[in-house]
Amino acid sequence: MLVQSSTSWSVLLAGGVVLGLVGCPSGGSDDDDFGNDDDFVGDDDDLADDDDLAFEYSSVTLRGALVAQAQGDDDDATADDDDVADDDDDSADDDDSGVEGGDDDDSAGGGVTARDPAAVEGTFVLDYWRDFEAGLVECVQTISWTGVVDFAPNLVSTCAGCTGVLDIEPSSVIDASNRALDPEACDPADLASVNRDLGQLFTAPGSTAAGGGLLQIALMDLETAVDLGVQPSRSGDLDLATQAGQIATTGNRMTHVGFVSSAGGTVFDDIAFDTVAGSSGAGEDWSAFWFVFRPDPVGGPPETDLSGAYQLGSFWILQ
Repeated sequence: MLVQSSTSWSVLLAGGVVLGLVGCPSGGSDDDDFGNDDDFVGDDDDLADDDDLAFEYSSVTLRGALVAQAQGDDDDATADDDDVADDDDDSADDDDSGVEGGDDDDSAGGGVTARDPAAVEGTFVLDYWRDFEAGLVECVQTISWTGVVDFAPNLVSTCAGCTGVLDIEPSSVIDASNRALDPEACDPADLASVNRDLGQLFTAPGSTAAGGGLLQIALMDLETAVDLGVQPSRSGDLDLATQAGQIATTGNRMTHVGFVSSAGGTVFDDIAFDTVAGSSGAGEDWSAFWFVFRPDPVGGPPETDLSGAYQLGSFWILQ
């Protein structure tokens, strides 16, 4: 277990997928006046702030989802357009000939595609755990957002192997947690009472307050990441190819690795995340944080860009 000393934050890695936050405070109200409360002693619906346990958590996991509305041209081998100019102007099976289902792959190539930038919408979900190992959830925070994802070489100047980038529009970020619909949703007042609104912290623009960090995500398709020897952690405790194989056994396929910047004054810079997280490449300040996956029960070909619905998982746990 590697621990970096800090007065408020520290980072640790243990057993594969743990990012650590120490000194989690307690306090505030844990009275779910209209629903099931999130502690482990039952339900308090009496409209009085008299729950036996105040709001408290010991760790946080991150997950998410996104939908990319891809447009234009993709260089794969399925029934669509496979050259770099949004048409297929060869002499046979022309995609713009009006023949339904026609697909011509003679100009298809590996690597990055020629798709246009795509609109994307998604969520980050933060699970605040009273006791992670016991499976006791304190509350769940959902952050919704919109943005743009693009795939081409050299979009991220400081990440030579990255094949795409996701930019989230800061003004689109909304805390969509709703206790009226979900009794386990976080109450903003509880998070404010302990000064630990991590959803807001990770999505606020970077500043002297060390916010942000998830507003821009550099992407690398799995095939490229494996070829370049990218690993989630510097210690090598978790092997990327092994992780992808484990995900495959669940009927899903890992498609990309998502990197966060450990520079520029964001929260990841503030906690020196790059000292424990695997890098996108030698001397680069992009650190492995997300893995991107989606259902694939039959085992499809590698994906270089994003088109459709995907899930996000984090290699790390805040503790």
